[in-house]
Amino acid sequence: MTKNKIAVIGGTGKSGTYLVKRLLDLETPLKLLLRNPVKALF
Repeated sequence: MTKNKIAVIGGTGKSGTYLVKRLLDLETPLKLLLRNPVKALF
């Protein structure tokens, strides 16, 4: 089964961080659009 790629905008915010961590746990391919990449500590 092919997994869809998911784009996340605002992945370093409160709900975005939770969402990105959950997607990574599920090994879901994703793309992040980040204003400040330093905040992306996943």
